[in-house]
Amino acid sequence: MLDDFNDLHLWSPQGVVTRLEESETWNLLHTWSFGRVAVIVDGAPVIFPVNFAVDRHFLVFRTATGTKLTALRANPKIAFEADQHSQTDAWSVLVTGTAEVLEQEKDTDHADRLPLLPWIPTAVFVYIRIVPETIQGRHIERTFHLSRLSSTT
Repeated sequence: MLDDFNDLHLWSPQGVVTRLEESETWNLLHTWSFGRVAVIVDGAPVIFPVNFAVDRHFLVFRTATGTKLTALRANPKIAFEADQHSQTDAWSVLVTGTAEVLEQEKDTDHADRLPLLPWIPTAVFVYIRIVPETIQGRHIERTFHLSRLSSTT
């Protein structure tokens, strides 16, 4: 078992796993627009896909009335994950923080100008801003390094 997130580079059957600096995680999030948010619904975590935009060091997404918005109003703690992969590498960024419903006109006007497309188009929606408390990312080399365990291992 790995004792520490920093030990990931020491072992991975998929290849080398590298912890990313915070600035690298934000740079990756700027290149992508699809992620997932996890909220608590009836005491259990539930994950929803969202399109998002980076706004300074916040994440913003849209939602409509429903389970996700009701859950966020009841418990604004949120987890967010975005990832991407190619034939040779992959990355993943995990953000935990607090969700804020944008209600002031200056905030919603600003959010209207973000490059944010809805996951599901709705006529009536609200903007949610994630205020990060933690952000961590990793980069994975997806090339296999084949080796066999010795019979003495």
